[in-house]
Parts: sequence; structure tokens; C-alpha cells
Amino acid sequence: MAGPGVPGAPAARWKRHIVRQLRLRDRTQKALFLELVPAYNHLLEKAELLDKFSKKLQPEPNSVTPTTHQGPWEESELDSDQVPSLVALRVKWQEEEEGLRLVCGE
Repeated sequence: MAGPGVPGAPAARWKRHIVRQLRLRDRTQKALFLELVPAYNHLLEKAELLDKFSKKLQPEPNSVTPTTHQGPWEESELDSDQVPSLVALRVKWQEEEEGLRLVCGE
């Protein structure tokens, strides 16, 4: 005849397996989270810098900007080159932010 521990043995193995799988999942998610935090902080720093540069580039309505001498190496349409790059940076930043939201589950 079987002893009292035999019927519970498969259940104990199954429970140990589940516990191991849950611990593995927790370690994996923690590692991803630990990588995500510095990336998110770096993204916030970039966003703050972008905001500062955007505010500096916006002309004030009453201020007159002096024209500077442009050498042959400088392009005369400096503003038109900067505006698309700022828009592109903002779009890229929003895409990264949306990706982080999807990863974080927010």
C-alpha cells in the first residue's frame, strides 16, 4: 500500500514548479524595470532640454533680432532647417514616450 505522502507528491512538485516559474518571471520583469528607469530618466532630461531650446528659439513678438554676418559656410535659411528638426525630435520623443507607456502598462 502507498504511504500518506504519495498522493501529495505530484501536487507538491506542481506547486514548486509554479513557484519557480513565478520567481523567474519576477526576476525578468525586475531586470526590465531596472533597465527602464534610467532610460525613462534620460528621456525626461531630453524632453526638458528640448523644451528649453524650443522656448529659446521662439521669437518674442516685440523684440528685434539683429542680423549677423553669415559666411559662405552658413545657410541663409537657418530657421527653416531648425523647425523641421524640432518637429521631428518632438515626434520621436512622443513615440518613445508612448513606447514606454506600453511597456510600463500605463
